[in-house]
Amino acid sequence: MQAVVLESIGPAATSLVLHPQYPVPQPQSGQVLIRVRAIGLNHSELMVRLGEPNPMGAIPLPRVLGIECVGTIASPGSQNELREGTVVMAALGGMGMRFDGSYAEYCVASEENVIPIAKSEAEVRLPWELLGALPEMLQTAHGCLFRALKVQKEERVLIRGGTSGVGKMAMALAKRAGCKVLVTTREPTREAMLKEAGADHVVVDRQGKIKDAVLEIHADGVDKVLELVGAATVIDSLQCLAPGGVCCSAGTLGGKWAVDHFLPSFQIPLGRYLTGYAVTTFKKENAAWDEVLGMFEKGELKVEMGKVYHGLEKVIEAHEVMEKDKAGGKIVVLL
Repeated sequence: MQAVVLESIGPAATSLVLHPQYPVPQPQSGQVLIRVRAIGLNHSELMVRLGEPNPMGAIPLPRVLGIECVGTIASPGSQNELREGTVVMAALGGMGMRFDGSYAEYCVASEENVIPIAKSEAEVRLPWELLGALPEMLQTAHGCLFRALKVQKEERVLIRGGTSGVGKMAMALAKRAGCKVLVTTREPTREAMLKEAGADHVVVDRQGKIKDAVLEIHADGVDKVLELVGAATVIDSLQCLAPGGVCCSAGTLGGKWAVDHFLPSFQIPLGRYLTGYAVTTFKKENAAWDEVLGMFEKGELKVEMGKVYHGLEKVIEAHEVMEKDKAGGKIVVLL
């Protein structure tokens, strides 16, 4: 099979290598083999390529990256519903980290991290590029909003990192839930696009400081913050909260896993709260999958995509675009 392999830490053009005859992985007990149809790229994969410290520990190289995919079951496991040809989403569970991932024509995944979405390709009613974008993006956005932040109608929600895939999905879900949504972007040219997508207010994030701009819009702060830039800006995001407000840190768009010299007693404002979302399972109960897929099928929910590429050989170019933050949303590679 074809596979893109991370052979060394460094630039995409030299560290990622397309192998035309890479061995097809053999599923172990509790795993299934998936024929990959679409891959969503993630910032965590970029950080692995750049050699950034990883909470999961050092990733042994060479490694086929890719923590998520959609495709069809090529070799089923023990679950009756996962028959050959079943269309599935798969993510996490060590994929692309502890074992080879989805930058390939075939990949293995743990049965417990696979969600069936159709009995066959003939029953698929959404385009592969959308399905390829959804697994990690939807689970994270939905989980942050409704499991971690417990957003309610009419609440003021700030999404920091609004032009990312998760940010756009979170904005669409929060608006549908009746929230008033503020989003941030580092590019002033994206303001019109974000407002057209439904943002009530757009804040230009200059040098990681947005507290003053947010308080100009809502003098007492916002009720909830979804922090996708992560450790690089989470302290500033906490300052944007109203009394009783909650900030959920769930991303690494700023390129850092840890807050430098974190002093929680002094840096978490009194009466404000910090939580996180780092779920490593991929299960149907983690998000309202049937409901949200149904909304996409009916045209009731729309999320603007980033860039879509065709062919595994485009993974290298896609990584370069992701590193330069030029995608404008979730990057998907179709096979």
